[in-house]
Order: sequence, then C-alpha cells, then structure tokens
Amino acid sequence: MITFSGWAIVAYIGGKLGGHQIKGIVEHFKRDPVVTSKGVKRLENKLNEGEGFAKTMISIEKSLIQNSSRKILI
Repeated sequence: MITFSGWAIVAYIGGKLGGHQIKGIVEHFKRDPVVTSKGVKRLENKLNEGEGFAKTMISIEKSLIQNSSRKILI
C-alpha cells in the first residue's frame, strides 16, 4: 500500500482546482518543496495506474467543488 503525504494531496488539489503552483503552496505552509514535489509526482503516477485511487480523488475534488463558495482574493 502506498501512502501519500497530506501535503502532496493539498498541493495536487490546490494546483488542479485552485490553479496554484506548488512553490506558492509550500512557501505559504512552510513545507519542503522537494518532498512535496516528489509526493505530488508519486500521487499523479498512482492516479494514472489504478482506477480505485482515481475514483477516490475525483470524489474528493467533486466534494470540494460542490461545498465551496467562490472567493475573490485581492
């Protein structure tokens, strides 16, 4: 079983849904950019390999989209 850092998932979702770069995410949360980038890469590889994990991530993405309100940051 492959486990992923929560930060890798946050960075992946932040990039995909929010359009944020990993660099900005790791700077904001004061995390290691190399570890986070490697984690995101492993997560993306896992998404391409198996259907089960991909379905889980899709359901997370849908849930975040449905339960969010649009925010404008200035």
